[in-house]
Amino acid sequence: MKRFEELDSLRGLAAFSVFLHHALLMLLFTELGFSQMTLPQKILYSSPTHLIWAGTEAVFLFFVLSGFVLSLPFYSAKYSGYMPFLIKRIFRLYPPFFFTLLIALGGITLIPHGAIGGLSGWFNTLWADPIDFKSVLSHFSMIGHFNTELLDSPIWSLVVEMRISIIFPLIMFVVMKFNWKITIVIAAILTVMPYQLVKLGFGNEINAFVFTIAYIPMFIYGALLAKHLRVIMKFYSTIPTKGKVLLVLAAIFMFTCRFFPIHISFLRVPMINNTIETMGACLFVWFAVSSKVFAKILHIKPFVFMGKISYSFYLYHMVLLISITHLLYQYVNLPVIWLLSLSLSILIATLSFKFIEQPFMTLGRNVSLQLTNKNKGEEKIAQRLA
Repeated sequence: MKRFEELDSLRGLAAFSVFLHHALLMLLFTELGFSQMTLPQKILYSSPTHLIWAGTEAVFLFFVLSGFVLSLPFYSAKYSGYMPFLIKRIFRLYPPFFFTLLIALGGITLIPHGAIGGLSGWFNTLWADPIDFKSVLSHFSMIGHFNTELLDSPIWSLVVEMRISIIFPLIMFVVMKFNWKITIVIAAILTVMPYQLVKLGFGNEINAFVFTIAYIPMFIYGALLAKHLRVIMKFYSTIPTKGKVLLVLAAIFMFTCRFFPIHISFLRVPMINNTIETMGACLFVWFAVSSKVFAKILHIKPFVFMGKISYSFYLYHMVLLISITHLLYQYVNLPVIWLLSLSLSILIATLSFKFIEQPFMTLGRNVSLQLTNKNKGEEKIAQRLA
């Protein structure tokens, strides 16, 4: 089964954009109305340049990439069963998550923190709520209902990832059984469903679970891209250069559509702009696997490196950004804090990848393989006895 290194790099760039997203959200101008912003602020916030710090949209790209990559074993007949699959996902997702929570708990316990004048209200809400044993226990359970903003705000997407991983084989049953048209209709229904369920009176206590449904289509679209990989790659090769340029521009505009300064009412509907942004993310994945130019860019060594450490970088960067800001804000200016946070995030993510991610991924594969071999052995015995 081919490993798409360019997709790792794409994930790394997305993780870096999330860092920029959180860094810039610390600035007061992000809370101003468009008319109150200066011209450079307007360009940065409400133009396609928002691509470089599109945080939520980058997470949508993560989900599409996960759908693509997780689906590949199903198409190559390397899917070895539900429990081996789930074991590998748990060993992949949970250990770095666990250590991130420990660091976040250490930071929120040991580092003095409070509202900082001159920074945004968003930043000053971080680490502002009290923590108790129940909330900590809920965090470590990962899939329960809890306030994901309490310790490390990026973990909301990990909770979604784990929940959807649990049902991913069912998603693949649908994707493999039906043609792409029916599958897209199913994805559209799932997109609308959580909003309708809330309108029907489902309370806030289960909204976190209900809205997980809204992210399932992103995994479905990724799986569809993988299913029809040869077709979309061949089609891309037939598009003239001007058409490819227009597609890239379309992807950028779709990916950043919620930040358009002009008022287009349907773009303010969450399920619509989420879908448009997801389509933009799908186009980026298509370019990455089909375009020699994109592939060449994505194989640049720093991008490949960021791809390798992207998961840990994504998890740790917010904790480090908050910690360093509270420790140093009165002594150094914000760009220095950003640079220190970025450097330390890369360093810790590198160590985490080497000493946490890789060993636990290997352990997960070994445990999964042992379980697969055991199941095969039991099947052979059962066949002999039949």
